[in-house]
Amino acid sequence: MVMNFLFHVRFHFKLGKKNIEFQVKWNFDHKENIKVPAMVISGDKRVTFLPSKYLSGNMQKTITCKVRSYFTQTPNFKSSEMESNGYWGGITVEPLRIELSERAHKEQEIKITSTIPILCDHQFRLNPDACGVDLEIDVQSNTIDEIVAAEACVKKLTPQAWDPKTNTATVTHKVIATRDFRRDGDKKMAVRFRSVFSLSPNIFHDVKLPDIQIQTKDTDTKKCSGTGDPHFLGFDRKRSYHLYRVGEFVFYKAKSRPFEVQIRTWTCWKVACICGMIAREGNDIIEVDMCHGRFMKSYPRLLVRSKNSLLQGTQIKRSTNGKEFTIYFPSGSWVKTQSAKWGMNVYAQAPSEDYADTVGICGNNNGKDSDDYFSPTGQIVEGKNQDFPNIFFESWRLKPGTSFFDKLPQPNPAYAYNPKYCKCAKNKGVIDCTYAGKIKDPAKRANRGKDITKQVNKKTRARRSTDYHDYDSPDETTYKFNYGLDIKPVVPKWPTASGLTEVKAKAFCMSAINNSTAGRTCISKKVIDPATFITNCVEDIKISDDAEFATASVQGLEEACQESILKDPANYIKGKDGKEEPPKFITEYVCPNDCSRQGRCDKGVCKCRDGFIGVDCGINKNTPPTVLQMLRNGLCDTQKKPCGSVRFIADNLLNGNELTCRVRNVKILNGHPYASLKSYRVQADFESFREVSCNLPTTPVRLGKAAAIGHILSISNNGIHFSKEHLFVIHDGLCMNCSNTGFCSQKPHTCLIDGRCYTNGAKHPTEVLKYCNTDKLTNRWTEIPTTTSTTTTTQAPTTTVQTTQPPTDPPSTVDPRWAPKGGKATYRWDIWTLSESGCVCHFDHSKTDCACCDIGGCQCPEKYMAQCTKCGQLSLCGTTKPSPDNGIDAWTFTFTGCPCHFDTKRNDCACCQNSGCPCGKRQLNQCVTCGHPEQCGMKPEIFGPP
Repeated sequence: MVMNFLFHVRFHFKLGKKNIEFQVKWNFDHKENIKVPAMVISGDKRVTFLPSKYLSGNMQKTITCKVRSYFTQTPNFKSSEMESNGYWGGITVEPLRIELSERAHKEQEIKITSTIPILCDHQFRLNPDACGVDLEIDVQSNTIDEIVAAEACVKKLTPQAWDPKTNTATVTHKVIATRDFRRDGDKKMAVRFRSVFSLSPNIFHDVKLPDIQIQTKDTDTKKCSGTGDPHFLGFDRKRSYHLYRVGEFVFYKAKSRPFEVQIRTWTCWKVACICGMIAREGNDIIEVDMCHGRFMKSYPRLLVRSKNSLLQGTQIKRSTNGKEFTIYFPSGSWVKTQSAKWGMNVYAQAPSEDYADTVGICGNNNGKDSDDYFSPTGQIVEGKNQDFPNIFFESWRLKPGTSFFDKLPQPNPAYAYNPKYCKCAKNKGVIDCTYAGKIKDPAKRANRGKDITKQVNKKTRARRSTDYHDYDSPDETTYKFNYGLDIKPVVPKWPTASGLTEVKAKAFCMSAINNSTAGRTCISKKVIDPATFITNCVEDIKISDDAEFATASVQGLEEACQESILKDPANYIKGKDGKEEPPKFITEYVCPNDCSRQGRCDKGVCKCRDGFIGVDCGINKNTPPTVLQMLRNGLCDTQKKPCGSVRFIADNLLNGNELTCRVRNVKILNGHPYASLKSYRVQADFESFREVSCNLPTTPVRLGKAAAIGHILSISNNGIHFSKEHLFVIHDGLCMNCSNTGFCSQKPHTCLIDGRCYTNGAKHPTEVLKYCNTDKLTNRWTEIPTTTSTTTTTQAPTTTVQTTQPPTDPPSTVDPRWAPKGGKATYRWDIWTLSESGCVCHFDHSKTDCACCDIGGCQCPEKYMAQCTKCGQLSLCGTTKPSPDNGIDAWTFTFTGCPCHFDTKRNDCACCQNSGCPCGKRQLNQCVTCGHPEQCGMKPEIFGPP
């Protein structure tokens, strides 16, 4: 296909004249190009065209033509030239100057427009998507990450982009200033569009686009905190203000975007401490809560409360000691909780776009400390010197039942998308696109915690896809909260009940702060004033009568110190790769929890005293974990849960490779427990500083081999010293009543046959003449009787034998675990994998934490020990096939939609996969391994009753 440009030439000259010709010459920027030959038209023709090949080398210019007429008899005598109007042919970029503020909520568009159609030759017919002009953003600056492009560094001008109404093809690049959370001033840079012409029409190959001059405007960012009992440091206020009231409050809310943090406070000694935090950005809502338990006995429970999956770019990190959770949102906002036995500290970072645009306890974030105490109505309700602004706090109290803890906002589709943001500097070999690409937060990079986002998402998917899981259900996470409307705080006086004086408390607090590497350095550099933190520390000790409470103020000082240091570029040093790095004393050399006052901090590593271990020296080496509670009261009903794990709340838990659970099996015979003396170990999962879960093998109760069993469990940090043993009872609630002591009894009107429960009237799985009849037997099947009748006539000596059914079928009661008739598709991690752990490992028979496989599946190698795949196809390990996207199970692709082999006129039988065979009339909606019809009906929880 040859590309042509058509230019119509019109002039006043009568048609029908003979012996007339016209000479047309093409000019570029009003200059004749000798490489482009003149054209001649004759007769009544008034149109000529310029072949596209002559545009090569003449792009980015104004194209005109000049026309002269003459008689054919006298070609040397021509009329004067008439020049046409111009047509600019090329690619434009606008605007050429851009100012990008870090406060901007939205990206700014750069338009690239071609006035020449993108038409490709026949070589592109086999790959039409390759036809086009690729335009790549290339930042010409040493500070290449000051701006980022949304979605991609390269955009393509294509034939499909051509608009015949405007005679243009346009593509846009969107750019935004990076949020760097530093006071590094405004920056100037040039952005160049590199044109990639390997797959574009030749005429574009010499096009050079102008640079865009960009200036980024720096904007300050702020942090707000609530620590101890609790003491707040707002975005602007330099001095703490104190809340001693119980209830729910707006901590920090953005006015122009969907972001909000709310807190709950509970009675803490005789005042209040924060016990819960819930944060929302867009449709993502995440909660860290301790208010569900008792004071000093609770644990932090992290829940994704959103109805949909977390947005790409939202990240959750947990510290090694399990006391700290940090939630990073795509906007650059983050919220951190630091948990202790008494409650939690809460910190929140406001990105630059929230400058002078926030409300709540944290203040308005406008850089002034004189107007923070304003109410939701916009009125200043307290003087700036008030340290106990109760009127202000009460104005931000949430009415019972209105907080996100109790009532979630509806999802908004407008918030469901977050583009990738790309650093684009091909000249420096940098092309990097991530969902958090517009954020360059040094505090985030300094966080050495574990990314648990995938782990949290997995639990959330399980909760959404089915009610049958071992995670907390909505009923289990709901509790009655005391909103504190009638609670009045009581602030004690010096000395405390144990004899602590204000002088001793102050000395202790100063010593604790000086023992902090970061705190000591920041004070010596005069980066931060310790006075407010010492005051808070002394107040905490007075209220709690416990010097351990000083840790909250030390943590608050370290957070404030880190914020100040990381904001100032003057504090950064050049790394080995030439890049700027923050000083290590505030990143790598900070020790967690001030080493729990049981060790010293040495370049970020706690050197623990004898007898103490852990990243923060918080674990007594020779003392086993102390179990405070076994969740769900030590009972699990397989009618409601898979019962594949049991969770403990305990003190003295060490997050390490040797954290393990010891198990002794318990048989329950005739309602009485009988414990085995043999024990084995199972995997323990560290959830937080006070929570651990033990992963159990697939229970015989679910496999139909027993109606009730027990496990005696204990926990160890080192495999040597174990906690006290606790009994965990698993039973089938369809027919069994059990207590957490292991004593069980059979429910009335049920059968218990061969270890499996049935309700009265339930039919035998395979023998149609047997059923559960509790009026006759509760431990064996009742057989339906048959009758024989003999009829004799005088005409002939014949005998007739007739078999009759009973007058009515026994009542049929469907097991509540079964899916409805026709089946119910449920989410499963992989179609070949029943569970990710709980079975003996094929590579090491001493281990029982490998995947359990579905029929036809085989365990993967040790690298993928949590997965099964089709036997003989181990090369597929590492790639999961979740259901129902990849079928109902390994053999059944869909419940219906395929011809029935027993009646080809019907199309309502199951469609099979992986060479499976349909069950036919016995179970219309199921496929199984060919040659094994006994498998039909084995999964009623998926395929329902026959």
